[in-house]
Amino acid sequence: MIASAANSFLDIMHRGGPVMWLLLAMSIVGLALVIERAWFWFRTNSRASLAKVTRMEQWLAAQGLDWSSVHSTFYTDSLNDLALMEKVDVPVATNPDDRLRAVARERGWRILDLFDKK
Repeated sequence: MIASAANSFLDIMHRGGPVMWLLLAMSIVGLALVIERAWFWFRTNSRASLAKVTRMEQWLAAQGLDWSSVHSTFYTDSLNDLALMEKVDVPVATNPDDRLRAVARERGWRILDLFDKK
């Protein structure tokens, strides 16, 4: 926190001298890194979830099958696998994280708790 009697942002920066400009530059770089990491995480998790569906579809096609010709069950503990959970016949949330537990309850999916969280 900066407490100053300065009238404007530029006045604060001028009075603070080189230290203030360095702090501003580090803040901008830090914010850019946070945004970049958040974007990378979102894209990676979205792709990973869809990649499981795609890979399963490829495998089924190689067997001469599709989703409608098989009975499928999928177990997961993370909402990151939501795309595949929505695709299978029997989705089972196994020791789910809080987000997946909420979705599973809302959609009436089976919740399997194998052990207590500590």
